Amino acid sequence: MTANTSTTFANLVHARRSVYEIGTNSDVTVDDVAATLRNITGRLPSAVNSQSTRLVIVTGEKSDAVWDMVHEDQKTALSPEMYEIFAPRFEQAKKGLGTVLMFESRDAVENMGLSPDRNELYKENNHGIAAFGVWLALTELGLGASLQHFNVGYEQGYDAKIREYLGLPADFEMLAQMPFGSIEEPGAQKPSIAPEEHVFIA
Repeated sequence: MTANTSTTFANLVHARRSVYEIGTNSDVTVDDVAATLRNITGRLPSAVNSQSTRLVIVTGEKSDAVWDMVHEDQKTALSPEMYEIFAPRFEQAKKGLGTVLMFESRDAVENMGLSPDRNELYKENNHGIAAFGVWLALTELGLGASLQHFNVGYEQGYDAKIREYLGLPADFEMLAQMPFGSIEEPGAQKPSIAPEEHVFIA
């Protein structure tokens, strides 16, 4: 049997790009985005069915305020060299329709019933699966997005001010941010190694 390489899933995977130049020129509403994400999140696989991922969509002034908080913290969290590289992202992110803030519930993670090390490993796995699912869902809606990991860890209290500002539970640990909007400038093609170097038959 020959594999079908033209499926909707494969097309979405190939279409997905890191899009930094985003805008508001889209008929897709934030309600559309929320409905789409609610339709898929319950079906995303998670370790021991922990379902630890929590998504918070912020728009308008709230999105701007969150990015201002992120920016302020990153001035000291990043080295001067790295800050120069990432500085444009904070303002670019504010130009779109909104941002999906990606959290993991610490309570759900700690209740996996596994060792602390495995809990942390599987937390990252859960986040990765959710991030990819959200990104593909936004791509299917015709929106551009990028995945940003501006965080210095729950233990350091980095995201406490954001949780407080948005009225979120104390156990929400922010792992990433995904600003989204209309595609004002297509994402760049990035080099990829040959498929045969990714996938082997042993």
